[in-house]
Parts: sequence; structure tokens; C-alpha cells
Amino acid sequence: MEKIFEIKDLYVKFPIGESFFSNEKGFIHAVNGVNLDIYKNEILSIVGESGCGKSTLARSILNLEEKNSGTIIFNSKNIDSFSKTEKKDFRKNCQLIFQNPFSSLNPRMNIFEILKEPLIVNGIKNKNEIKKKVLNVLNLVGLDESAISKFPHEFSGGQRQRIAIARALILNPKVIVADEPVSALDVSIQAQIINLLLELKEKLNLTIIFISHDLSVVKHISDRVAVMYLGEIIELTTKNKLFSDPLHPYTKALLSAVPQINPTNHKTYEPLEGELPSVKNLPNGCFFASRCKFVQEICKTKHPNLCEYSDSHKASCHLINQI
Repeated sequence: MEKIFEIKDLYVKFPIGESFFSNEKGFIHAVNGVNLDIYKNEILSIVGESGCGKSTLARSILNLEEKNSGTIIFNSKNIDSFSKTEKKDFRKNCQLIFQNPFSSLNPRMNIFEILKEPLIVNGIKNKNEIKKKVLNVLNLVGLDESAISKFPHEFSGGQRQRIAIARALILNPKVIVADEPVSALDVSIQAQIINLLLELKEKLNLTIIFISHDLSVVKHISDRVAVMYLGEIIELTTKNKLFSDPLHPYTKALLSAVPQINPTNHKTYEPLEGELPSVKNLPNGCFFASRCKFVQEICKTKHPNLCEYSDSHKASCHLINQI
């Protein structure tokens, strides 16, 4: 498979200063040495608890969040070496869909104004061409021509998310980052938006980076899944392998939290216990050691690397062969 992104040793941290409650200064370690390849025309889901660094990783891949160190390669070229023109092309080719479809749309602009704005910014001035592109993209996301004169508040949540998707698609990008795109929607509408993303991926040959904490959604949409914990990828494999044979104890705990219609025919795993380490002072050993029932002395002193344990299945755990 052809790579579209190569992420190497990526670190992102945020400084914190003194506050009323603390005189302590330091850093929040949001992304910790992530190595990840993303392939053309795949849906890679990034999952984990809130605060694990999913969105920060995605935004840093798009160069919307400044990294502290590491390398991001897009189409075989380091994005740090992009010229001004290449940066503009990169922005066109990599678009973002936000979590909340209402707050991400300008309430003072009608849908035609919202969708034509990226075209004008990118030098398209012809009115007929603009209108044609707007109507085409609305049709792609399942909305009709009557939508163009309306304002965001006149649409339901699902329709607003379709408009947000249309805005992301208007410049014909190669990559879409969908940051929790269905978490603010009703369950029935979630299914419609997920199916729409799957259709668009096939129709437009898109690469989609899908951020979510909902494993039931991830199971439906993904080709591969990366599990994050405290800024690290701790397991990476295909969707089928992750759900049928997870390796990392944290992944197993996440799967145990997914509601099941028929739990008697489903594998059960131990729920999580223990305390999260501070993101300001991460331990030298495994970040998961304080919550793992299999913890041993090596886990407390030596940090595990993301290693390949079987074909296309990676995990970072000292004890996988023992549990």
C-alpha cells in the first residue's frame, strides 16, 4: 500500500504556568514519540479515553498544532521543507471536520456563503464555476439546491454535519480528518453520517483519519485502528484483529466497556482500576503500569516500545506473551 503520511518520533507538549492553586511550572505531554504510517484510501481510526492526545495528534499531523520535535512526511516530502505554494496545496489537500456541527459553522452566513468562501480564498472567482461546485458538493452529501439560501440554525444536527462535510470536500482534498464527527448526534443520525463517510471514501478515493472514543462506531467504519494512551500509540492493527484478538491490557479494558446486545457470546475483560499518572510527570516505565493487573517490576522501570507481535499487529507491552 502507498503511504500518504509518515509520522516519526512526534512529540507535542504544552507549557503550563503558575496558577492560584499551584506555583508549579512544567509541561503537559500530549503526544509522546508517536511513529505512524497512514496509507492512501484507508480509514485509520484513532481511539482512546478523553485527554489521551487523539485530537492533538491529528491536528499536529495537519500542521495546525506546533510540534516540539519529530518528522511529518506527506507524499514523500517533509512538511517542514514546504515552500509557500506547497503549504497552500497541503492545506487544500488535508481538511478537517469538527465535532460540533453547529459551532463550526458561521451563524451569520448562509450555506452558499459558507461553501464558496474556501473557493474564493483559493483563487476561484468565476461565479458560475463557484455555484456549480457548491451545488455538486451539496449533492455529494445528500442535500438539495434549496439549502444554499438557508442559515445553519434552519437545519438539524445531522444536516449541519453534512454541510460541514461539504465544506471539507469543496476543495477536493486527499485527506479528511474527522474529529469525533458523530459524537454530538443522535444514534440514528450517527449511522447516516458514518455511511456517508464510507460512501465518500470510495467515491472520492479519500484517506480518512477518524478520531473517536466510541468503539462501536470505530468497528463499523475503520480499516485499521490505533489505540492511544497518554500520548502514545499502544496498539495498532486491523479492525478485525483488534476486536477479535486484542493484545494490550488497556485495549481489552476499552473493549469491555462497549455495550453488548448478547453479552453471553462476547469475550469479557477486566475493567480498569488504579490511578492515571500525571501528564506533567510521566513515569520512566510503562505509562499503563499503575492501572495494569499484570504489572511486573520491568513495567515500572523500562518503557516498552511499539513492537510487531504478528502480521500487521503492533503493541507496546512487556508481558503480552505472558497474558
